[in-house]
Amino acid sequence: MFSIRILLVALAALLMVFIPSHVESCSTFQVRQGDEIAYAHNLNQGDLGIPGMVYINKRGMFKVGRTWEEITTLNPERASELTWISRYGSVTFNGFGLDFIDGGVNEAGLFIWEMGEDAEYPNDPEKPALSQVNWMQYVLDTCQTVEDAIQRAGEVSIDGWGWHYFVGDASGKTASIAFIDGKPLVHSGDAMPVPAMFNSPYDWEMELMRYYDGFGGQYSCEVDDPRVPRFVRYQRLMREMKPSDDVTKYGLMMLRTLKVHDEPEWSVLYNEKTREVCFFTRLNPEVKTFSLSDIDFSNDSPTQILDMDEVKPGNLAGVFCIFHAGCRQAVYPE
Repeated sequence: MFSIRILLVALAALLMVFIPSHVESCSTFQVRQGDEIAYAHNLNQGDLGIPGMVYINKRGMFKVGRTWEEITTLNPERASELTWISRYGSVTFNGFGLDFIDGGVNEAGLFIWEMGEDAEYPNDPEKPALSQVNWMQYVLDTCQTVEDAIQRAGEVSIDGWGWHYFVGDASGKTASIAFIDGKPLVHSGDAMPVPAMFNSPYDWEMELMRYYDGFGGQYSCEVDDPRVPRFVRYQRLMREMKPSDDVTKYGLMMLRTLKVHDEPEWSVLYNEKTREVCFFTRLNPEVKTFSLSDIDFSNDSPTQILDMDEVKPGNLAGVFCIFHAGCRQAVYPE
């Protein structure tokens, strides 16, 4: 156990050193056409080759929270005292292991993802503590709507490095959640007219957009120009979307377009109407799909996982393997 803790501490130190904020170009946004809604995310980290796993998390599971400090230090001053039972099953995309997620969607259609940004998390000794990766799983386990997720933002003290968060639900409601001066700063409803987030404060993105052609300004706005802010390019792409465009196909095109200089490490899209999840990676750019409707989220069966760099494109129904220490490569059914 001691050697494992040492390894985790070393890994955390390497991540903090070798993933500087200037290479982060993450994107999360809504794609909407009539009553069809999709949510999409790009994870960019400067072509560092971030490995990841897809997890199928079950409902009705007892969970024990963890702070980032207790995961990464030998003698943490504060451990999490929060426990809960998952109300909803979820599919998550994880770089750190079970319940330590980068983002995902639950069976109620609630979608959450992170983007790198400066943050001052709450540090209230009267509230239970969680790492920011564990907090997102807590949201997916216990929340159905954007309003539920906003409430969770004020219930715990969070530790970890700087992230802000995009949340969207099955009704199409969205929210940006940042943490400033130790308190949640939320944009939702009329305060979030553009349902997209990147790596800058939401108010700053809205202000900058006014300087570009088509939004009140004169600066040129080409969707494939990496010098144009992705927030502005997103708006331009949504304005160009035709009623005949398929939401999933258009969203996948947007993911490939809304990059900066490097190819995204991971790209994920979830369609609320079809319940289909699509993803591809920099190492394997062919699209893989599966449907939440095909997943058994009951706790009658074990947690299942899949390597995100799985080489076979197409529908991955039945390809996930049971979560255990030696499971990484999928075994395809005959």
